[in-house]
Amino acid sequence: MKKLSMDNWNQPNDLAKALPEKALSNTNDILNQHLSDKIPSEVHELFESAKAIMVYGYFFYPLYKQGLDQLLRVGEAVLWHKLSSLGKIDPNNEYTFFPMIKLLKKDNIITDTSFHYCPIHFKTQSPVEHLTS
Repeated sequence: MKKLSMDNWNQPNDLAKALPEKALSNTNDILNQHLSDKIPSEVHELFESAKAIMVYGYFFYPLYKQGLDQLLRVGEAVLWHKLSSLGKIDPNNEYTFFPMIKLLKKDNIITDTSFHYCPIHFKTQSPVEHLTS
């Protein structure tokens, strides 16, 4: 792992140096992701934070994972807001990603097909693309 110093903090990480075209493409892909205007503004702020963390992974590779972790929080926030708008949130319960998915599937708000595109399934879709519809 890169040990940050005043001399290298603004230099690409080793992988970005080895594959500069891929690093630039990844950065472009990250920056070109957007949420629907239907999503509450506080979730947009979380999303922009996640994007920024991932973009800075270009300089410090472990930030990519931190950005993905933040994207999962964004996903949870989107699910929570959807359930809340449907009156399905019990203030006495703590909700996490998969229980919220189950609640939405139970009421046919999401289907098995749409669940296939959740952030866990990176092979089929970008981790944030499902949030844009």
